[in-house]
Amino acid sequence: TNNFGQIYGNGTQNFSVVNLAGGSILASNGLLKLGLTGANAGTLSNFNSSSTIILTNTILQNTGTIALNGGGLIMGGSVITNQGLFVGPGEYSSGLYNDTNGTLVAPAGTLEIATNGTGEAVSNLGTISIASGGTLNLGVANWNNLGLIANAGGQLGTFGGGVTVLTNAGIIVNSGTVADRK
Repeated sequence: TNNFGQIYGNGTQNFSVVNLAGGSILASNGLLKLGLTGANAGTLSNFNSSSTIILTNTILQNTGTIALNGGGLIMGGSVITNQGLFVGPGEYSSGLYNDTNGTLVAPAGTLEIATNGTGEAVSNLGTISIASGGTLNLGVANWNNLGLIANAGGQLGTFGGGVTVLTNAGIIVNSGTVADRK
């Protein structure tokens, strides 16, 4: 099903959706479960922190916008390749490959990536922006930065056990805190 309009609410959709530019998928007041086909060129969003999008697919290319609005995004594993905008606060379960055109934003509140833990991976080739009052926590043991991390007074951290290693071949501009939350 091609979506140029809006899919809104909660429950399970048994058809696969192509979320085209201008299309919007909004989880409201609970869980919205569906499968996406092709790239997300529209908007995936939660109404608030009591909403979660569950994607049945294991990979997703995002060229549009993912806005968690305090809610969650759960995939069947694997990774999102972000070539658009991914913004928190909220929780995302799987790995993230933030490509050269991708922007990940942690505004006020906490954005947690790779909450599934040890089997996930995070790589940044694009831009990660952490606002003052924002926190970006990663649930991986090792991750790579080949892009830009701009921490404007927020916190870049980790969660879960073990030591986290950041391999940096990019640029980190930090006026905030880098910490391991464990």
